[in-house]
Amino acid sequence: MKLLPNFHLKSKLKDSANALLEVAGMALQVAVPGGGAAICFAVGKFVVGLVLVCITAAVVIRLLWRRKRADQVRHEQRLPVWAQFTVALTALIGSGALVEMTKLPVRFDQPGFTMSNWLIVIVAIALLYGWCRSLLRTWLNRKSPSTSLVEKQ
Repeated sequence: MKLLPNFHLKSKLKDSANALLEVAGMALQVAVPGGGAAICFAVGKFVVGLVLVCITAAVVIRLLWRRKRADQVRHEQRLPVWAQFTVALTALIGSGALVEMTKLPVRFDQPGFTMSNWLIVIVAIALLYGWCRSLLRTWLNRKSPSTSLVEKQ
């Protein structure tokens, strides 16, 4: 037996907030010349401007990182050609082994094949290439410190 009535306060607050927003939107449409089209146009321009600002900021940040990286690379020598081929071959073999171990369908005739599986393979190759390259560079620098690939400042 209930002593107090159930008022459903949360749903009443939500309904009244929705009604208030609806009334405010109608009032804004009436107050602005051109109605809702002008409001949509203004909001669209604002969103496009915001997207362009974000893209510009991303480009500037990328260029700053690239400048810092270029300063670091100037002090380093490149890996020998044989080392780059070794790293590339190791990355390809490693990603092929990962595909076979996980039984990832990468051929059109395999059940469950999707083109996004190739994206996984490409990302695996790129990650393995970077990892193997840093390992080989470290190993070559430790092996012969007098003829190190990285110049000392």
